[in-house]
Amino acid sequence: MPGNPMNKTAISVILILLINASLLAHVEKTYYLTGKTETEEIAIELDEYGDVCLLRYITSNNIYEQIMEGKIPRPGRFELASFFIDSTTNTRMVKDSLILVEYEDDKWTGTWTYQDGEKETFELGPILIDSIGHPYASAIKKYDVSPFNAYRTRNTTFIDGKRRKIAPGIFIQEISDEKTGIQSFRVLPSKKKVPMTDSINEMLIADQLQFISGFYSCVNGEKGRIYDIKYDVHFINQHIISYTLITTTACRGARVQTSYSHQTRYMKNTDPVSMEDLFWFGSKPQPELIEGEYNWFQYRYKEFGPQVMDLLKNLYPEKFTTGNEVDCKYDNVKLWQLPTWYLTNDGLYLGSKSSMSNKNCDEAEWSVIPYKLLIPYISIDYLLLAGR
Repeated sequence: MPGNPMNKTAISVILILLINASLLAHVEKTYYLTGKTETEEIAIELDEYGDVCLLRYITSNNIYEQIMEGKIPRPGRFELASFFIDSTTNTRMVKDSLILVEYEDDKWTGTWTYQDGEKETFELGPILIDSIGHPYASAIKKYDVSPFNAYRTRNTTFIDGKRRKIAPGIFIQEISDEKTGIQSFRVLPSKKKVPMTDSINEMLIADQLQFISGFYSCVNGEKGRIYDIKYDVHFINQHIISYTLITTTACRGARVQTSYSHQTRYMKNTDPVSMEDLFWFGSKPQPELIEGEYNWFQYRYKEFGPQVMDLLKNLYPEKFTTGNEVDCKYDNVKLWQLPTWYLTNDGLYLGSKSSMSNKNCDEAEWSVIPYKLLIPYISIDYLLLAGR
């Protein structure tokens, strides 16, 4: 089984193949398989798209992801290959090929044909989480880490970093993966302040495992590729956590991209918290709204946006009238109807966001509404400000 990462040319060819419209169709079924050749173990994620298929594989000697694509001539038979471009003839050539056959339920044979014509046949079966000895099997099962990603991260070792204070009596422990350096954190339990940490920490473990697997998919052993994860933790109390996930990537020839995902979750079950779970700016008693539906948009446009803009105007009048911010048009209510948001120790942060605005003005740091001004708008009995 080849253990070296594909060269850049081979990967470029695979990427061209992925553009094929048939491969962009909805995945009909995914198989997670593992087997052992004469020299190493192999783990496979096989996606079925009608009569074509896409396969990712890793081996015990090389956990950087390799890709094959192919066809399904009949149910239960998958014929796949990886390719490269011959630099002398500029011709697309088969590197290796693989035939997978499911001859009984969960029983497979694989026939690998190497570039030199040598063949090897081996047996495969499903990847079973309980059988791979993963140290974080509980988090994997609870938060749906795929069997393929579980297999790839089964030898993960986390290293404790700095202990950091978020608020009086509330601390987090920075955590990094020993091999990839992928970072995360855990909330440290506290009898009085944060008694419920098991669920959120298991979710953070599962997320970190996904990112570690993503690192191996992106970087693939080549220089010049970037896959970096950082967290900015803004707020924690016994009920809620609020943080920003910062992802910087440059994978497979793409330019460097940085994204920010603001997340606010319940500590006890990790469910996402919506703005309307916490605050209600409407004139009528709060109805049951579903984010993204018509009535939710009407509330955001007609009541939420104008109300929060008035609060911010009173707090930061200079941002709406004079100075460098005048070009940002912060007095345009559209910027405050669907803002990004998170909780901080000082108040509710709202990040103005508009496709029509100057991008340099989006998500400015100043737009925080103190909690004391939000008391009339608290929409749940969570006593968000308790202990603050």
